[in-house]
Amino acid sequence: MPYLVKKSNVFPPHIVDDPYWQDEWGSRYTMMLPYFDGCPIGPKFLPKGGYLEADANSLASFVPLPTWLCTAEVKDVIESVEPDVHRFHPFAVRRNETSQEVVQEYLTINFCNSLKVFNPNTTDPKLFKKVGNGLVFNDLQININRADGIPINLAIHEDVMQEHHAALDPRIGFGSLFLSDAMHDALLPYLNNGHFWVFKTV
Repeated sequence: MPYLVKKSNVFPPHIVDDPYWQDEWGSRYTMMLPYFDGCPIGPKFLPKGGYLEADANSLASFVPLPTWLCTAEVKDVIESVEPDVHRFHPFAVRRNETSQEVVQEYLTINFCNSLKVFNPNTTDPKLFKKVGNGLVFNDLQININRADGIPINLAIHEDVMQEHHAALDPRIGFGSLFLSDAMHDALLPYLNNGHFWVFKTV
């Protein structure tokens, strides 16, 4: 059964995006909504780089910011399991706002499987709640805030994930990623960095 990966309450060092796109049609966040739903978007709508808000001793190889970031090593792992599906774009992190010193070369990950994986009809209602209006905001929110690794009774449409390995459910807020067993096993060394909660669905 697939795994649900959520952002934990331990956040990576804060990276401030450099300004990169804005026009009369709305903010970049509005234009990025398909990205959060697991749809491909043009690279002009994604940040190209940013800077650390405060000094950090180290940066993780895979981080769940509003924009998913990974190193080239993690990209190769994802591509080895699910090649030519997801999109990656360069993202350079500078030491601070005024510095030109790049302390980390990342890639933004544009996960490109938008699938209705979660099955709210057969899931314990205590595990999720309805939010938003279904238009601009997501319809559902997974209400799990623990990191004990215990399998959760989160029902999924297992057949939806049979031919996919990494997917975002457009009904759930960003920061929740469904992984196949194969993708989970391949990424496990990078998921154990404190920034993720990983749950086995049952």
